[in-house]
Amino acid sequence: MLLSARIVTLADVYDALMSKRSYKESWKEEQALRCIRVQSGRQFDLELIALFQRNYETIRAIRKRYV
Repeated sequence: MLLSARIVTLADVYDALMSKRSYKESWKEEQALRCIRVQSGRQFDLELIALFQRNYETIRAIRKRYV
């Protein structure tokens, strides 16, 4: 799978878990991050998860700014 597709997959799942939808409530941050960690190496690329974790404070700030 292309790198861009792997990045979008991780970003999309993170957004889907953290966002309220018409069919579900938003997940708590801790719960969403745990789910992503559990899927590391399965659904998500190990290297991208490492980058995601190292940069999470920035990711969180960006999400907070636009939500």
